[in-house]
Amino acid sequence: MADPEDLPPNGDPEEDDDPEERAAELFAELGLPPGDFAGRIDAAVQHAAAPGRAAGASAWTPLGPRNVGGAVRALVQDPGDTRVFYAGSAMGGLWKSVDEGLSWRPMGAPDQSFPVGAIAVVPGETRIVYVASGDPSTRDPAGRGLFLSTDGGATLVQIAGAGAAGSGAAGHYGALALDPRRDETAGASQVTAAVLTVNGRAG
Repeated sequence: MADPEDLPPNGDPEEDDDPEERAAELFAELGLPPGDFAGRIDAAVQHAAAPGRAAGASAWTPLGPRNVGGAVRALVQDPGDTRVFYAGSAMGGLWKSVDEGLSWRPMGAPDQSFPVGAIAVVPGETRIVYVASGDPSTRDPAGRGLFLSTDGGATLVQIAGAGAAGSGAAGHYGALALDPRRDETAGASQVTAAVLTVNGRAG
């Protein structure tokens, strides 16, 4: 509670607030000259859009979506080919890049654009890819269980549904971990934990 003696004549404690003074303090803290904030923003945008100076470098290009919010929940690099990446989107399914992320294409069937929470690529057999569907947070959209691809993501086969916990199935996953003792098994963790084999058995 402000002391009445410290209040300005009209009794309003905000009367002494000076927006220009606050702005000047902010610019000083950021190391920017006063009044040049908009110019610095424009310069940053132009710099980001300019071609990279390093050989082979490319400017970042937004790919969308532009009409709704988008998020990437999982990103995995192929351990056998560093040019290959897999990305799991919040509501757009599995995506793959074979040129170090310069271009991306959706994988699986058109009706498999479910949220992807985790991805795992089998070392030594990198055409085998596990995809755990469902947003990691149970407050967000659920998926359809766990999927397996034996052709580098082109075809996704469901090997566990979004069923009851303990069956190797769940609607939400936050991680996939490969068993180092057997490349053909994968463990999934989040709402449930499971060990899945290539032939679809879950335990």
